[in-house]
Amino acid sequence: MPKDQTLEDARHLLAKIQDYWLQQGYLVEGMVEPAGYNARLRSTVYEVKTDLVNGFPLRKAS
Repeated sequence: MPKDQTLEDARHLLAKIQDYWLQQGYLVEGMVEPAGYNARLRSTVYEVKTDLVNGFPLRKAS
């Protein structure tokens, strides 16, 4: 993941990941967490963490 994501970017990425896997019939849990400070952006940057294992979800949608 790039380390220059704003909070809005990270939330958008998480939503895209969850929507993609939901269309495939799977549920993905995730969260957005602060990943430090970027001096170029002069703000906190964020990263997306999910429960994907090796890029694949663990649970089918019911």
